[in-house]
Amino acid sequence: MTYKYGAGLVLLAVATVVGSSVTRSPLHLEAPIQKAPSQKDGRIESSEVVVDPSTSIPFPKTIKFTSPDATPTLTLLGLGVRTVSFLKLQVYAVGFYADLDGVNLSELSTPEEKIDHLIKTRTVAVRLVPTRNTSFQHLRDAYVRSLQNRLMLSKKREGALSEAEEEAIYPFIQQLKAAFPTTTLQKHTPIYLIVSAPSTGAQRRLSIPTLNGKIDYTWVGVELMRGYFEGEGPSPKMKKSVMEGVSNLTQ
Repeated sequence: MTYKYGAGLVLLAVATVVGSSVTRSPLHLEAPIQKAPSQKDGRIESSEVVVDPSTSIPFPKTIKFTSPDATPTLTLLGLGVRTVSFLKLQVYAVGFYADLDGVNLSELSTPEEKIDHLIKTRTVAVRLVPTRNTSFQHLRDAYVRSLQNRLMLSKKREGALSEAEEEAIYPFIQQLKAAFPTTTLQKHTPIYLIVSAPSTGAQRRLSIPTLNGKIDYTWVGVELMRGYFEGEGPSPKMKKSVMEGVSNLTQ
């Protein structure tokens, strides 16, 4: 499967996979299950949650957004903590969600291929919860750096982008940057980044409901999600957990 980014419409070609549909199996994480509120501010959360063992922050096993942009039910595939510096300071806990309804991963052999397939073909999301008060600017700068790195990798791996194609990306990175305020992000306040599923003739939307941010450009949302799984990713524990999660899906 390949997808090409141009100055205008992004064309996404996805190989059709034939086989039985994937069904959800229990998330195999070494974490206790607790109870959580079922509905909050435009989203419906399952009463069952998985608790990140490093931070004790709970993550609902499923989430469905009803506004501002409705989503299908998204299932938690894995979670982990982000740490920085040699002191291993905990910054945030993060979980990866995907729409698993009718998805088929039977012809994909590795966890990396399965994760990438979900990102390219389904509605996906990350839920990020800071472990301490922080600045929205820090989060903004991290995402901008991630996209800049993804841009360099895209040019190397998928063939050189034309000048026009590369220039078309920058305004949307600026849109993402502008979506973040200069205020404080309070401890334990969840932030969601959601990438809509592909739709014929339309760009995929990256939405940040907490900030009412919307970036309608496929490359930005897809590459931001892929950045979580490049190398060790921002959270090696989350990447490992998601790889285990997709491997445990029942075919």
